[in-house]
Amino acid sequence: MTDSVLKRSLRSHPAAPAPAGLILWVHRLPADDPARPLRLRYVVAGDPTAVRWPAALDRGAPSRQDGLWQHTCFEAFIAAAPGDGGYFEYNFSPSGAWSAYRFDGYRQGMRPEPAAWAPRIVLTPAATTTSLEVAFAWPDAWSAAATAATAAAPPPGQGPRGVRVGLSAVIEAVDGSRSYWALGHPDTRPDFHNAQGFLLELEVPG
Repeated sequence: MTDSVLKRSLRSHPAAPAPAGLILWVHRLPADDPARPLRLRYVVAGDPTAVRWPAALDRGAPSRQDGLWQHTCFEAFIAAAPGDGGYFEYNFSPSGAWSAYRFDGYRQGMRPEPAAWAPRIVLTPAATTTSLEVAFAWPDAWSAAATAATAAAPPPGQGPRGVRVGLSAVIEAVDGSRSYWALGHPDTRPDFHNAQGFLLELEVPG
């Protein structure tokens, strides 16, 4: 049982077959930490031995790392604001490592996104399901602007500003092959950066 406020299934891209019997979905959970209001639980169901899980970080190892997508990794893409083309990418590894980037447009202007609070990442393995729960903050570079923009009373009929979110995952099989999972796949090749795949709508509180 879960206290999920929504549940969305992820689909593997047909161009990169996934291990047989694997199923993925994501819950959005109620916030339990004001500093990290975005709380997600990624669930992998099926044979856990078919997946290559990254080893846990050694004590004292840097938790912010690049290249996490090359192995099993869970991701979130957040469109910065309607129409401006900017977006943010978050990568969460079962090892406990993470990364965050800002883009000015489609795969353009990539740079690290500062984070006042490191994400909380908790891996929970089980016999037939493995879950990765993450809690993180709205992007620093945009949340301040969103807060300022919503400080005044909104026009009649308008509420908090909405954002579009893409949820995805890279699953590395034990044979080294990778499958690519997302809410939707708008292209003939896996591409989590395609804004047409940002299918979840959320609201940023003012």
